Amino acid sequence: MNQKNTLFNLPPKRGYDAGIFWRRISLKYPSVVNLNGFLNSLEENTYLCETSKIIPVTKLDGLDIMKEFFVELDAIDDKVARLRSATIRDPSNWGENEQKSPLNNEYIWNALLNTPSIVNNFFDWAEEESEYTSFFPRKEISKKLSDGFYGRYYSETQTYLAGKEGNLYILSPELGYKDLGFLERWIIRSNQ
Repeated sequence: MNQKNTLFNLPPKRGYDAGIFWRRISLKYPSVVNLNGFLNSLEENTYLCETSKIIPVTKLDGLDIMKEFFVELDAIDDKVARLRSATIRDPSNWGENEQKSPLNNEYIWNALLNTPSIVNNFFDWAEEESEYTSFFPRKEISKKLSDGFYGRYYSETQTYLAGKEGNLYILSPELGYKDLGFLERWIIRSNQ
């Protein structure tokens, strides 16, 4: 079963129980934030009539990737609201049925694929291990490019490698401009 099915094809009552998927993501991109100190006043709080702590964990895995993902979701939110304006009365206040609608799944998936940490992981693989390493002679820094693209430019080969809205593109003198297809396919390949 592919990653998207793991996330979206859960039984209806378990729609918010995608913990296994998100745990794998947070462990794969492990920016660990230690909350000790930040939660000093809360760390020792327990539930009434119990000894278990309210906040049992003081370390968060994958905080950076989650922040990046929420930025991508915020960027796509207005677009989705415009596209679905017939069913969403107030774009600033989506009802729960609209939030859980399967019509949002592709947008959520594309936001995840556009998350910089995930795209950067793929770019690193393309530079180091793919059959296209000759186009990417040295490690470059990813950045936002024009027209909503996020990618890397390799001056030695005058090549751009970039993602946008769930697709992967390359632009080089040798290959011209090519849509390499769904970024999901490439990301899965880079993780095998």
